Amino acid sequence: MTEQPSIWQVIFTALVSGTVVSAMLGLIFHQRLKSIEARLNEELQRNVEIFRTTRAWQEAAISELLGPMVMQFDRVKRAFNRYKRKNIYLETKVIAEGNTSIKNLLLSRPLDPGAAVG
Repeated sequence: MTEQPSIWQVIFTALVSGTVVSAMLGLIFHQRLKSIEARLNEELQRNVEIFRTTRAWQEAAISELLGPMVMQFDRVKRAFNRYKRKNIYLETKVIAEGNTSIKNLLLSRPLDPGAAVG
Protein backbone atom coordinates (compact mmCIF):
# COMPACT_ATOMS: atom_id res chain seq x y z
CA MET A 1 0.00 0.00 0.00
CA THR A 2 1.01 3.48 -0.68
CA GLU A 3 1.24 5.83 2.17
CA GLN A 4 -1.30 8.65 2.30
CA PRO A 5 0.21 12.15 2.31
CA SER A 6 -0.27 14.04 5.48
CA ILE A 7 -2.65 16.96 5.66
CA TRP A 8 0.31 19.35 5.88
CA GLN A 9 1.80 18.00 2.67
CA VAL A 10 -1.55 18.45 0.88
CA ILE A 11 -1.91 21.99 2.21
CA PHE A 12 1.68 22.86 1.30
CA THR A 13 1.29 21.42 -2.22
CA ALA A 14 -1.99 23.27 -2.75
CA LEU A 15 -0.48 26.49 -1.45
CA VAL A 16 2.59 26.27 -3.69
CA SER A 17 0.62 25.32 -6.80
CA GLY A 18 -1.95 28.06 -6.10
CA THR A 19 0.82 30.60 -5.71
CA VAL A 20 2.46 29.55 -8.98
CA VAL A 21 -0.85 29.65 -10.89
CA SER A 22 -1.83 33.02 -9.44
CA ALA A 23 1.62 34.46 -10.22
CA MET A 24 1.35 33.29 -13.84
CA LEU A 25 -2.18 34.70 -14.18
CA GLY A 26 -1.05 37.95 -12.57
CA LEU A 27 1.80 38.24 -15.06
CA ILE A 28 -0.50 37.55 -18.02
CA PHE A 29 -3.07 40.09 -16.81
CA HIS A 30 -0.34 42.64 -16.10
CA GLN A 31 1.02 42.35 -19.65
CA ARG A 32 -2.50 42.62 -21.07
CA LEU A 33 -3.19 45.66 -18.92
CA LYS A 34 0.02 47.34 -20.12
CA SER A 35 -0.93 46.66 -23.73
CA ILE A 36 -4.40 48.16 -23.28
CA GLU A 37 -2.94 51.14 -21.42
CA ALA A 38 -0.48 51.82 -24.25
CA ARG A 39 -3.27 51.72 -26.86
CA LEU A 40 -5.43 54.06 -24.78
CA ASN A 41 -2.53 56.51 -24.37
CA GLU A 42 -1.92 56.50 -28.14
CA GLU A 43 -5.61 57.15 -28.80
CA LEU A 44 -5.64 59.94 -26.22
CA GLN A 45 -2.60 61.58 -27.81
CA ARG A 46 -4.24 61.40 -31.24
CA ASN A 47 -7.42 62.99 -29.90
CA VAL A 48 -5.47 65.72 -28.12
CA GLU A 49 -3.55 66.51 -31.32
CA ILE A 50 -6.80 66.68 -33.33
CA PHE A 51 -8.28 69.02 -30.70
CA ARG A 52 -5.20 71.26 -30.70
CA THR A 53 -5.12 71.43 -34.49
CA THR A 54 -8.81 72.25 -34.72
CA ARG A 55 -8.49 74.81 -31.95
CA ALA A 56 -5.50 76.45 -33.65
CA TRP A 57 -7.46 76.65 -36.91
CA GLN A 58 -10.43 78.22 -35.13
CA GLU A 59 -8.23 80.80 -33.45
CA ALA A 60 -6.52 81.63 -36.73
CA ALA A 61 -9.86 81.88 -38.54
CA ILE A 62 -11.19 84.30 -35.96
CA SER A 63 -8.10 86.49 -35.80
CA GLU A 64 -7.18 86.46 -39.49
CA LEU A 65 -10.55 86.23 -41.22
CA LEU A 66 -13.57 87.00 -39.09
CA GLY A 67 -12.14 89.97 -37.21
CA PRO A 68 -11.18 91.97 -40.33
CA MET A 69 -14.44 90.94 -42.04
CA VAL A 70 -16.56 92.22 -39.16
CA MET A 71 -14.68 95.51 -39.26
CA GLN A 72 -15.30 95.85 -43.01
CA PHE A 73 -18.98 94.88 -42.65
CA ASP A 74 -19.38 97.51 -39.94
CA ARG A 75 -17.70 100.11 -42.14
CA VAL A 76 -19.97 99.30 -45.09
CA LYS A 77 -23.06 99.28 -42.85
CA ARG A 78 -22.23 102.75 -41.53
CA ALA A 79 -21.72 103.95 -45.12
CA PHE A 80 -25.13 102.56 -46.14
CA ASN A 81 -26.74 104.26 -43.13
CA ARG A 82 -25.29 107.63 -44.32
CA TYR A 83 -26.29 106.96 -47.94
CA LYS A 84 -29.25 109.25 -48.74
CA ARG A 85 -28.74 110.39 -52.30
CA LYS A 86 -26.12 109.70 -54.93
CA ASN A 87 -22.74 110.01 -53.24
CA ILE A 88 -19.80 109.00 -55.40
CA TYR A 89 -17.34 109.04 -52.51
CA LEU A 90 -19.38 106.62 -50.42
CA GLU A 91 -20.05 104.38 -53.43
CA THR A 92 -16.51 104.18 -54.73
CA LYS A 93 -14.39 104.63 -51.67
CA VAL A 94 -16.10 103.15 -48.66
CA ILE A 95 -18.62 100.62 -49.99
CA ALA A 96 -16.63 99.35 -52.97
CA GLU A 97 -13.35 99.11 -51.05
CA GLY A 98 -15.09 97.44 -48.12
CA ASN A 99 -16.72 94.84 -50.35
CA THR A 100 -13.46 94.27 -52.23
CA SER A 101 -11.59 93.81 -48.96
CA ILE A 102 -14.16 91.26 -47.75
CA LYS A 103 -13.99 89.39 -51.05
CA ASN A 104 -10.18 89.32 -50.96
CA LEU A 105 -10.19 88.07 -47.37
CA LEU A 106 -12.54 85.21 -48.27
CA LEU A 107 -10.51 84.25 -51.32
CA SER A 108 -7.13 84.41 -49.60
CA ARG A 109 -7.87 82.13 -46.64
CA PRO A 110 -9.17 78.54 -46.62
CA LEU A 111 -12.53 77.98 -44.96
CA ASP A 112 -11.92 74.24 -44.56
CA PRO A 113 -9.93 73.29 -41.44
CA GLY A 114 -8.64 70.21 -43.27
CA ALA A 115 -7.12 72.43 -45.95
CA ALA A 116 -5.28 74.46 -43.32
CA VAL A 117 -3.91 71.36 -41.57
CA GLY A 118 -2.65 69.73 -44.71
